[in-house]
Amino acid sequence: MVALILVTLTLAYAAVGGGQTEDCLETVVVSADAVETVSDGVICFQCDVGAGIVSSASYTVSGLPVGSDAGGTVEGVLVLYNSGSVFQPSAFVGCASGGSSATALVFLEEFQPPLISGNATVREGHTLVLECDASNSHPLPSVAWFSPQSLLLSGERRLVIGNISRNQAGLYSCVATDSNGATESSRVAVTVEFAPEVITSFTGVQYFPLGATLELYCWYECVPSPLSVKWYHNGTLLMTSDSISIVYDTTSTTLIRMGLTEIEGGNYECGVENLVGSGAVEITVRIQLPPSSLSDLSVVSSSAESLLLVWSIPEFTGFSSVAGFKVTATEESSGSVIRNLTVEGQVTSYNITGLQPLQAYSVNISVGNEAGLEGEPATISASTASLRLSAVEQLEVEIVSSTELYLQWMAPVTNPSTTAAVQFYVIDYKSDRGNEGSSMVSGLSHTLGGLEKGTNYTLSVAGVNEAGVGKARLTDSVQTAVDAPSHPQLFSAIPLSPFSLRLNWIAPADSGGMLFEVMKLKFYFFHLAGRPLQHYTLEVLVENNSVETQTLNALNSSAILQGLTQNTSYVLCLTAVNSARLESQKGRVTVVTLPVGQPQVPNSVQVTNVTVQTANIVWEEAGGYPDYYIIQYSQQNHSVETVQVVAPYHTITGLHPLSHYTVKVASHNYNGMSDFSQDSTFGTFGMSSKKCDQKLFYEAPGQVTVEGPTEGLSGEPLSLHCMVESIPASPSPLFVWSRDGGSLPATSIIINGMLSLPEPTPADTGVYVCFVAGVRRRHSVSIYSKPNSSTTGM
Repeated sequence: MVALILVTLTLAYAAVGGGQTEDCLETVVVSADAVETVSDGVICFQCDVGAGIVSSASYTVSGLPVGSDAGGTVEGVLVLYNSGSVFQPSAFVGCASGGSSATALVFLEEFQPPLISGNATVREGHTLVLECDASNSHPLPSVAWFSPQSLLLSGERRLVIGNISRNQAGLYSCVATDSNGATESSRVAVTVEFAPEVITSFTGVQYFPLGATLELYCWYECVPSPLSVKWYHNGTLLMTSDSISIVYDTTSTTLIRMGLTEIEGGNYECGVENLVGSGAVEITVRIQLPPSSLSDLSVVSSSAESLLLVWSIPEFTGFSSVAGFKVTATEESSGSVIRNLTVEGQVTSYNITGLQPLQAYSVNISVGNEAGLEGEPATISASTASLRLSAVEQLEVEIVSSTELYLQWMAPVTNPSTTAAVQFYVIDYKSDRGNEGSSMVSGLSHTLGGLEKGTNYTLSVAGVNEAGVGKARLTDSVQTAVDAPSHPQLFSAIPLSPFSLRLNWIAPADSGGMLFEVMKLKFYFFHLAGRPLQHYTLEVLVENNSVETQTLNALNSSAILQGLTQNTSYVLCLTAVNSARLESQKGRVTVVTLPVGQPQVPNSVQVTNVTVQTANIVWEEAGGYPDYYIIQYSQQNHSVETVQVVAPYHTITGLHPLSHYTVKVASHNYNGMSDFSQDSTFGTFGMSSKKCDQKLFYEAPGQVTVEGPTEGLSGEPLSLHCMVESIPASPSPLFVWSRDGGSLPATSIIINGMLSLPEPTPADTGVYVCFVAGVRRRHSVSIYSKPNSSTTGM
């Protein structure tokens, strides 16, 4: 039901063409089922009954006719003045013309603030619902919700916020806006309730020294305000007392506790409670105490002037880091404090220096922490070491034997207050050969045995006490006695020729403590051919092995004895002599030199390299060990010339040109002379100013070489081959072999340039020479075998 209130109508008209008046604020066309909104002021109505706006019509307002006397019409226009009551809030306006009519619903234009829910209170985490109703405004406006931060939240009539949080509390606005741009806002206060949230600036464990004042803070936030704010210690409620003060503020509280004791550490809790719930924060407090005493204090080493102490950081340090250690050292005999100092840092050792030898000390060490608290001291008693002993007095050495030395000395001078007594003595010795050793003795003398013969020793004696080895007293170099060396071992002699022997031996096992200087050889000999016994004695002090001087070297194990007599029995005695000129027992051996035999006629006498006045004579070395050769040559119908030579070759000079000569050769040895060889003939060249290339006798062209082994074993065949390059077919060259400038072994076989030794022995060792056409080539051969002569003492 709509109430219609009529107010005074004021007709205002001013004819205007087209049926409009100039004073109308707005014009409304009444047509079938039209709905219009009007505001206060002059309103003009026109009628449209279906065929357009008519120029003449009658009007009704809320069913009451409005005539010209009441409102008036001008050319079919109804002019009304709306004072705010004619259309309060609405009315029907009808018009009729020509038998037709139309009715329009007309509203007074009205803008009212939207209706909104009242102030709201909601628990944090719950859902907030707000309503905004703007239906009492015409036309119907649009609505929008804004947060306390002026953020657009929704364009709906209902605002729903789920799981609301405390920071979403505040004034919310519902804003209505109509089509004309007019706005109106309504506000509602939203309160979000939440349980207390308690915080503190203390994190981790809080340390306070014993006896200090504890001051703890906490802050809280909650809606609604707290019902209670309380402090607890290890679960027990704290109340204000002489030592406890609690200060409250709207958002914080402070606990003050004075004169902290050891039991007042632990967990402190700040608790706050309101209607919604409660909150709390814990603060762990540790009361810093003195550290524990050292439990493992010990002295690990000491000297005459220092004590080295070690320890471990105690497990309990009073809830504070270790800052250092206080060290106090007291001399026990006098009670005097000689050290009182602080060692900073977390060290685990300290060396107390500047102490006196052989003194007892009491050492206290206490631990201090960063809180300035000091624990109970740990105590240990220790003594400094003795001084080392000075050198012994009057050290003397006597030679007892080749392996023993006797030492005696006087004890070192000591001060009993600083130096401990002698426990024992140490004798060190070292030889000039690098051998060394030591002995420990308790007395003031000692016989040192097991030494080397004839060896220089440097000795020292030092006393030993609890401080260690004292200063040593050294001796000058002392030499042990020497003995005669032992006799040479496996002494043997092997005949090499009628005039030489090879001697072999092994050095004595014992040199008597001295180096070998010489091997002393004595030998006796006599002939075996029925002659009277001839007895000779010869002593040779040997320094080298030169064949020419017939000497022996003490460092060698063999030698060659030459210049002997053929077929003679020798008794040889070999004695070792050391640098002390002490002789060993003799090694003795008997041996017979080889017989010479009858001299042999030289073979293959040839003449080569004949010139105008010279000719070379060569032949094979004769058997029978010749000591020289006799050469006879003569010119036809002239006297015979004789020459003696040692080697199996010779150059005859002073010949006559264009002459014929004969030549023959005989050998001579110990037993006499051989027959001469058959005559060989040759002719000398004539004198000429032209060069003559023709040669009547062979001259070996090219290079001469000797090939063959340089070593061999006794009994195994051995061959040497003398070769000449480019040998002509005629005449054949003559090869002459010799050994060591003398004869070849008796078993030698010569075929052309080939020398063979079917069964060589060590006696065949030597330098073999191949002589061909005036060219010599040497080749050394050594034959090895074990000594085969027995050795006996002599």
